[in-house]
Amino acid sequence: MPRTVEISLPGERSGELLDQVGAIDEVIAIRVQKGISLKPPGRSRRRHAH
Repeated sequence: MPRTVEISLPGERSGELLDQVGAIDEVIAIRVQKGISLKPPGRSRRRHAH
């Protein structure tokens, strides 16, 4: 069953997280939305995995 996980974190930490999560075979999609969070300011990441 697919699950969706949304993570908000400072932009300077996103590269490392994307590398780690992208290496997981069960992750089927990664979407990064830059500059969309108002509080706290930052980016939103969403992962879809089986």
